[in-house]
Amino acid sequence: MYKIIGADGREYGPVALETIQQWIRDRRADGNTRILPEGAAEWTTVGQLPEFAASLQAAPPPLAPPPPPVPSPALGAAVNVDPGATPLPPDVAERDVVLEIGDALGRAWALVTGPKMGMVIGGVAVWIAVQIGISLFAQIPLLGILIALASMVVGPALQGGLYAFMLRCVRGQAAEVGNIFDGVRYQFGQLFLGGLVVAVISIAAALPGIALGVTGGIMVSQNTAMPAAIALITVGSIAMLVPLVYLSVCWAFTLPLIMDKRLEFWDAMTLSRAVVRKHWWRSFAFVFVAGLVTAVGVLACFIGYFFTLPLGTAAMCYGYEKLFSEATPAAGSKPISLTTL
Repeated sequence: MYKIIGADGREYGPVALETIQQWIRDRRADGNTRILPEGAAEWTTVGQLPEFAASLQAAPPPLAPPPPPVPSPALGAAVNVDPGATPLPPDVAERDVVLEIGDALGRAWALVTGPKMGMVIGGVAVWIAVQIGISLFAQIPLLGILIALASMVVGPALQGGLYAFMLRCVRGQAAEVGNIFDGVRYQFGQLFLGGLVVAVISIAAALPGIALGVTGGIMVSQNTAMPAAIALITVGSIAMLVPLVYLSVCWAFTLPLIMDKRLEFWDAMTLSRAVVRKHWWRSFAFVFVAGLVTAVGVLACFIGYFFTLPLGTAAMCYGYEKLFSEATPAAGSKPISLTTL
């Protein structure tokens, strides 16, 4: 087992020899990467260890220098590093990636129905149980108000923990039910800020449409100028939904980026939007299908939710891996294009 210092200046691991070799192939580690073998007292570099010589010799040359280290979290507290996290590829913001919806769903199906079925569904079931418990306690008079407010604060951290757990399963890493709470343990402040800022900006962008819709609704209730009222409601609905949908897709990967790559919330929002915007329509279809799969479980007397939520979340994680973790596609692969969607 080994620990390394990634291009972002943060520590990752312990991970197995094969994982480091894969990171070398993915250009996320090279001969100059600092590494600490298990049992060693001092850090060295990957190039100094003979077990990585073949991997380094076969590795493709880097496409670009690694990004500068990510600043420490704005809240000021030191952040523990989840050993399941992986560093960003150095060309993540420049490359073109083919995001295949069918491939992600197929791989998610294989994961959820495969040998890890018990762990995947069981871990997500615990997450659902926590959400149900919070909802039930929120019904208590007076105390329920405080619990509801607390759930709004904790919600993004729990969502980040769900991504952390599922990413471990997707990557074949050791996973346990306790990973559901990794968002609370590792990145609570940044996840809260990410969820809050995304929600505030999205609502602010939708306010003009909401205002038009409310005005039309008031006119309908007063039976005044019905054609104009219906027009206001229609235009208001469109003006509300367009920015909400656009921004929700652009920022769909904010929480997993905070959780997995240890980015500050604004850096995660910026990177998510920069990558998604290059192929927004395919990303929209991807997020829509993953959300639709998850929603089917709610319609099926809620019981199906214990299967469709792991399926939809795993599909999102496979898409996230394609966009933010996997190596640059080999030369000759077809870049995504809006004209082919």
